[in-house]
Amino acid sequence: MLRARVAELERERDEALEQGQTQRIQFEGELESLRQATHPHCDASTDEQLEALKAVFETITDGVVVYDREGVIISANSAFHRMMGITSPTDYISLSMHQRYSRLHVRDGQGHDLPEDELPLARLARGEVIASSDLADLTFQTLDGREISTDVSGAPLLNVAGGMIGMVVVFHDITARKQLERQTNEVLRTLREEQARSRASESALLEANRRMDEFLSIASHELRTPLTTINGNIQLAKRRIDTLLTPTGELAAHQDKLKLIRELLNRAERQVRIQNRLVGDLLDVSRIQGNRLQLNMDDTNMVEIVHNAVEDQRSAAPGRVILLQDDLEGWVLPVHADADRIGQVVTNFLTNALKYSASDRMVEVRIKVVGSCVKVAVRDEGPGLPPEEQKMLWERFYRVPGIVVQSGSGVGLGLGLHICQTIITRHGGEVGVESEVGKGSIFWFKLPLVSNCVTT
Repeated sequence: MLRARVAELERERDEALEQGQTQRIQFEGELESLRQATHPHCDASTDEQLEALKAVFETITDGVVVYDREGVIISANSAFHRMMGITSPTDYISLSMHQRYSRLHVRDGQGHDLPEDELPLARLARGEVIASSDLADLTFQTLDGREISTDVSGAPLLNVAGGMIGMVVVFHDITARKQLERQTNEVLRTLREEQARSRASESALLEANRRMDEFLSIASHELRTPLTTINGNIQLAKRRIDTLLTPTGELAAHQDKLKLIRELLNRAERQVRIQNRLVGDLLDVSRIQGNRLQLNMDDTNMVEIVHNAVEDQRSAAPGRVILLQDDLEGWVLPVHADADRIGQVVTNFLTNALKYSASDRMVEVRIKVVGSCVKVAVRDEGPGLPPEEQKMLWERFYRVPGIVVQSGSGVGLGLGLHICQTIITRHGGEVGVESEVGKGSIFWFKLPLVSNCVTT
């Protein structure tokens, strides 16, 4: 946003400068007309020449002054009087050049007092021409108390023999343009400062994100080691309990207690699986942020991947109904993919569907061919999602407010869908969601087929 505003202001400034250049060219043409009008091609008197000039002067919107070769004002148009705040032209004309310019307090473009020998009239008296290649931007303190900026150009007036008979100066008011330039430059300066602060904040945020990703990576590795140990000990304890669960012997009276212990171990094992999944998500997202997510690509069968993921969830949640649309059973839908990572995506869609729908509601999985792609969709009968939330689902650490777990346990870290989107995108596919509040959701992904599907 800031960059666009800076570019817009710079364009406006350039247009103002270009307009100013056009105006300069225009009044230089007017100056040339004046020079031609005052050039003594005939023996006409000075009075006749001045009469000819008056008609030209009053039609020019720039201030125009004609001097004799001594710097005395011969004629000045009304635009010049208005520009300089002159209410009594007769009194002003009677002043010397030094008096006139001292009252107007002339300064150069940098705001410094202009030396007398650099005044436009002094330069013209030396035979210089102040033209488009040597324009003087001057600031005047007018007689009525205003401050104006002008472009000044001028030239000596010569007779047929080449002798100087006078001088003409054109004052073009550029006060509005200068104000626009100053305002534009001030806004540009402010915007650039804001850009610098924004870049500094962005750098600080990137550094904070880098440190966070580094922390997640280290924490994930450190958490996974004790979880692996805990899970191994649970497995050993379960096997030991199984050997003691016999109907005879001196432990027969303790069978109910042993069964309770085994059930407690089963619950602990499920919790370890949940923690392992969370740690795995943290590790995956740190790899994604560091661009270290590895994919083991190979030609594989999408139907087989989906079937395996569905069977795993049926075993993990035996009380739930997971319907697999099996019209493609026995088909091979070949994709070039990392089978484990695609299975991870299907599993994540399934666990979310089971978690956020009631335990007595069905979850449906569909596989179909769409053009040159295979599409996998998981439909649930959960609460559904409003449109404004659907775009944000795939962001890292985002969790939809107000959506609660309806079956199972654990709320997750808001990483699963972000990881799924990254995996599918890295495979050249796309993900999406179709949902309506109160009518459930369909999460889907598509991957390109590497060849035509076949039956086995």
